[in-house]
Amino acid sequence: MKKREEIDSKYKWQLNDIYDNESQLQEDISRLQKLFDKVVTYKGKLNNPEVLLDYYEYSKEVDILANKVYIYILLNHLIDTDNDKYNRLLCEVQYLLQRFEENSSYILPELNSYDLSYLESLLQDNRFKLHHMAIKDLIKGKPHILSYEVENAMAKVSKFSGEFSEIYDAFDCIDLKVANALDSKGIEHEVTTSNYGKLMQSEDRILRKNASENMSVAYKNMSSTLANTYIASVKKDCFYADVYRYKNTLNKKLDGQDITEKVYYTLIENVNNNLYLYHDWLKLKKKVLGYDKLYGYDLRLPLAKNDQEYTFDEGCKLIEKALKPLGKDYIAMYQESLSNNWFDVYPTINKDTGGCCIYVYGLHPYILLNFEGTFNDVSTISHELGHALNHYYTCDKQPYEYTDISIFMAEMASTTNEVLLIKYMYNNAKTKEEKIYFLQEYIGLITSTLFTQTMFSEFEDYAHKLVENEESITKDILFNKYDELNNKYTGGVVEKSDYKKYGFLMVPHFYRAYYVFSYSTGITCAFNFANMCLNEEDGVAKYREFLASGSSDYPLNILKKCGIDLESDKPYEVIFAEMKWAMQEMEKLIN
Repeated sequence: MKKREEIDSKYKWQLNDIYDNESQLQEDISRLQKLFDKVVTYKGKLNNPEVLLDYYEYSKEVDILANKVYIYILLNHLIDTDNDKYNRLLCEVQYLLQRFEENSSYILPELNSYDLSYLESLLQDNRFKLHHMAIKDLIKGKPHILSYEVENAMAKVSKFSGEFSEIYDAFDCIDLKVANALDSKGIEHEVTTSNYGKLMQSEDRILRKNASENMSVAYKNMSSTLANTYIASVKKDCFYADVYRYKNTLNKKLDGQDITEKVYYTLIENVNNNLYLYHDWLKLKKKVLGYDKLYGYDLRLPLAKNDQEYTFDEGCKLIEKALKPLGKDYIAMYQESLSNNWFDVYPTINKDTGGCCIYVYGLHPYILLNFEGTFNDVSTISHELGHALNHYYTCDKQPYEYTDISIFMAEMASTTNEVLLIKYMYNNAKTKEEKIYFLQEYIGLITSTLFTQTMFSEFEDYAHKLVENEESITKDILFNKYDELNNKYTGGVVEKSDYKKYGFLMVPHFYRAYYVFSYSTGITCAFNFANMCLNEEDGVAKYREFLASGSSDYPLNILKKCGIDLESDKPYEVIFAEMKWAMQEMEKLIN
């Protein structure tokens, strides 16, 4: 792996776009500390509209500066995770932010203490036009805002209540030890969480079997500890929902974004009604692979491979062609991202793994990549670009107050780009092998996201309902439920295994309650948006409206304006129709 200084500058972030020198950073940290101290001066005065307006302006200044300082330090940390200077600065700023959170914890209780008529009057005051969504949230959340004393105590509790996730991460990233796996020739292979996916795509079935079983055994050996850690995390979730006066954890998680429980259960109902498609895909895969029996360790084995290596520049050209339907200005912004060093492209020593997009308000997004030349790496570029241009469009069209993109909608633009890229690659594939490869990638987007994440959603809903209904929750109850769901989702096509039930121990997202369903709704919306842009006369215009919406309205309202109603079956009809089409194309090629 190369050192950072060995990489051409055109493939690296230019962080001096944020700060020319470190003294500017230190000046802003000092300024941030002084700004943080000011928050207590508003206490007891927010019933005066003039003071409240001033507070909103102050809060905006704090947010923008804190974001700039934190992101600059974080970006330096990501490109050298062993850099003690930035590790220390990261801790320093995190402590500052925690202290600010404690000192400002009186804000919501104080606003909640005022009559509803005061808050409603602010909506009629034109000076508060940019704060309508914040005020609507206050009114909507009024029943769930606690006294200052309790809010302050909960802010302190939050310092350690999230540690169930940290405990899991410590095991998963540091303490997990998996026995080496033997292949069919008796050669040992190291098995880790980072190389496990690659091992599961090996053509050596003995290696896949042994690696899968060794990984499962490693989690099984810690199953009591991990299961009870998860149970404690579920109880923590339910505690928060109860303290904040929500009827259940799901309601608490959805309420902040004004999403209805109907959205959640419409997803689960539609996926269950179409499980036969996933079963048919598994049957087709079993047939093509020529196996008498299909096991869990066979599911990631590709039906066709794409060994082509792409340079970063080649990948970028493919993406430009694939995204051409989104319009000239979208492509122009994409070209700007390449020429202005938004991307940090190649893996280097001590650089953070994976990919992500981070936005600095008033500047531009920064995209972390670890590009090594595979098609998946090309797809990652398109994915992170989707995030970047979603932010860019939003900040171009919305005032700062409405530039947040909700977690619920965060993955839609990124996955729309992936859908468009794969479909372009399929349509322009030259060989049968290439066509099969890109079709399986297309189907894989649906199976790994829509079906798998919905199964996860069913499981975590079951676990939380046990606690909320004061029913017994034990590791064996959870193991049995996870096994039952696995068998339902694979429809008996995949052979039963004693190890399947331990699968839920391997899902870190379960420590972020009721989050994974947004992957399923997100991929559904992405396929709908891609279909609009390719096939509807006003599809691109509707998609542009979505990209520029930010937090100017609640997610479901934004999506409905663009023609997507997640409380109905229609969006799911679109994505399942795409899966049917892809499987029919696959059948033609195979037969």
